[in-house]
Amino acid sequence: MSSVNSNSVGRSPSLKEDGLAQLSRSAENAKRIKNVQDKFVNSQNLQKEGRALVGEGILMKVCRKKPKQRAFFLFNDILVYGRVVISGRRYSQQKIIPLNEIQIGAPIDSAENPYAWLISSPKKSFIVRANSDRERQEWLTHLDRCIRYASGGANTQHNAVAAHWIPDDKADTCMHCRTSKFSAYNRKHHCRNCGLVVCDGCSKKRFLISHLDAKPVRVCDTCYAKLNNNDSNDARLNQRDRPADSSDSDGDENPQYSPIPSYVLFMENYFHIPNEFSDVKISFKNENDTILYANKAILSEASPIIKAFLAIEPDSIFIIDEDDEQSIITSTDVIDLLKFIYPQFTMKITEQNIIGLIHLSEKYLIETLRNECKKYVYTWLNDLELTTFDEKKEFVPRHILYKDGTRKHIASEISTLCAWLHEYSSRDENISSLILNILKHASTDDLERNEIFLQMTDREKTTIYKTISEYLEQQTIIDKDSSGTIHHKQSTSLMFASGDA
Repeated sequence: MSSVNSNSVGRSPSLKEDGLAQLSRSAENAKRIKNVQDKFVNSQNLQKEGRALVGEGILMKVCRKKPKQRAFFLFNDILVYGRVVISGRRYSQQKIIPLNEIQIGAPIDSAENPYAWLISSPKKSFIVRANSDRERQEWLTHLDRCIRYASGGANTQHNAVAAHWIPDDKADTCMHCRTSKFSAYNRKHHCRNCGLVVCDGCSKKRFLISHLDAKPVRVCDTCYAKLNNNDSNDARLNQRDRPADSSDSDGDENPQYSPIPSYVLFMENYFHIPNEFSDVKISFKNENDTILYANKAILSEASPIIKAFLAIEPDSIFIIDEDDEQSIITSTDVIDLLKFIYPQFTMKITEQNIIGLIHLSEKYLIETLRNECKKYVYTWLNDLELTTFDEKKEFVPRHILYKDGTRKHIASEISTLCAWLHEYSSRDENISSLILNILKHASTDDLERNEIFLQMTDREKTTIYKTISEYLEQQTIIDKDSSGTIHHKQSTSLMFASGDA
């Protein structure tokens, strides 16, 4: 792949309005940027109007002494990277490069640096490598798109860039005089203009290279002569034409290196921005400004319902829950669905996304996701017990005791249970029975204060009321005292651990 060339390329209107600009206005984008900023030690302020976080991942950065893991964060206007302190949780030595100053070199596939490419900028140039060709291509695609967007169509190829440094282990002798051997007493230096590894004797001169530093920097004798003759084109010829096999250094860093698989995380933003594979738009009744972009073939393979719709829909716009007046599905739910059906992504079912995923999998008959959702619900229901007594044998009515020792009042789980029952009441009798076996312990007051319960159909509400009534009749002990008063008391053992309905 050739170097990125933005000559005569303007911002794509669809990219600006439907993609990056739309993404920058979303609340989720602001939350993700704040999360990245908080993970950096002494981070600069990354929050800025119009800024969007497009992707992030771990890449190997070819440094002066050895390759090192670096966390990279691609925004629509800057590239941020730093040292990994705790994977996924803490980073340091933050560096920020404006995208309108970056040039991307051709892919590199040498023995020591497969799946690599050169990133050049006025202050710093270095090689990074991905874990696979597919991962590299995804990075290059997003970098190309964001650089074009950030530069507004300007050509960045003519900008002066820093030389990429030859790694120390590539030279045993000075690459300038070819005679001086390096040792503990004869240290290696780098010419800031050409990047060659040179000895001290061949690099005593200093020259002001304005795009690198405000003060004169070390250069080799050859570059010094060329720079003094104002022959800057010749002086930079080597750094442009020499094979890209070197890097700069990030300074004194942890020498311990343990390779781990690199990763690319463009999950959230991948579907917000159109690409060469997206040929269908997904819109939402309750999110008028949100558009997601997906692939017809992937959607059709996952869902026969969507396949039938797309076969007859001429403009390729699929509206989620178009026929549902009370749809609770959001773009976040659909992104999780897309992550599940796209082969290159992964998605974990959690308490936060399970309700939306159940609805989508059942409505659009996505069989593999239906099975995973049912497995999650069964595990959840069987991983708790209902109790009326705490560890001190004191009466604590209607509490759910989880196997990890935590306890919640059943009222706190009514929304989840009612949402599940709404989806499964006509589809899965076993799950419905398990849910009702828990809901029968809820009070009618708690139910009637719950918004999800109030949105259920009359038939579903009647089923819950009937289950509670039958349970109370079975569990009530009637005692008559001398005054004829009737006392109602819950049974002393309310357990649900094995899933018996």
